[in-house]
Amino acid sequence: MSILHSFEGGRDRFVAVSTIRGLAAAEKVQSALERMASPPEATAIVEIEEESDFWEVSGYFADRPDGIALALLAAAFAMGEFVISKVVHENWQASINRNLPAVHVGRFLVYGHHCEIDHGEDIYPLQIEASLAFGTGHHATTQMCLAMIDAIHLDGFKVARAADIGSGTGILAMAMARLWKCRVDCSDNDPSAIEIFGFNINANNLSTQLTIKLVDGAPASCFPTAQYDLVTANILSEPLKKMAADLKRLLRPEGRLILSGVTLDQSEEIKTVYANDQMRLIDECQQSIWTTLVFSLDRPNS
Repeated sequence: MSILHSFEGGRDRFVAVSTIRGLAAAEKVQSALERMASPPEATAIVEIEEESDFWEVSGYFADRPDGIALALLAAAFAMGEFVISKVVHENWQASINRNLPAVHVGRFLVYGHHCEIDHGEDIYPLQIEASLAFGTGHHATTQMCLAMIDAIHLDGFKVARAADIGSGTGILAMAMARLWKCRVDCSDNDPSAIEIFGFNINANNLSTQLTIKLVDGAPASCFPTAQYDLVTANILSEPLKKMAADLKRLLRPEGRLILSGVTLDQSEEIKTVYANDQMRLIDECQQSIWTTLVFSLDRPNS
């Protein structure tokens, strides 16, 4: 198993690698790497041996990373020292691909072009290039969102129009478009994500159903209010709290809202922020240190 966060290709990088026991601990180290003053362009978690629960944590940097900062991080987590080495661009793609097999989540099969896949008629394939951006299907938050989308569809919920906030690779938007054959409006604040999104929706023949906007500030402000049956936002706790009012306004009565990128110790605060003004928590799931929440907007009393 491996878990990858964001990447941009095109040149040589430096990689810092250490090991730690326990997936939850490894994910905390991964989050700490991403909060460094000069953060890596990508992070990855790889289980060294299947079911060993011993994990390699890597950060991929555009320039040589701060050794002192990495040493302090390793000491804080009582883990091995980070080993820093240079990775030439020609070996980067192969390294990432080797550690990212296809992933089954519910009825979805997420894979890169390097994977050999064989699926039945009841499986929905999503091709995502692992080297491009966050959203490869390997991270717990993405997997839980896909599972919730699948469950909502299996429950018979109808979706004519959906929105995906912070789309990244477009994986959640494509999943909704696959299941309901609906229109999905998307947004992201990263210019590189827009190009990545376009690449992936074309590879999956979904360009007629999906659109994306580059936003600066509240992403929901560029979308119509009360028009969406289903909205997804797999981001982080702080921005989710800031955009709570905007996300609620997007939903039609009885619409569904899926939130993720929230750790277990942050979930109660998110519930408090969202579960009011006719918003009800109707489902939640947990994986490792992460949680995903599903809310419903009640129909106003007449």
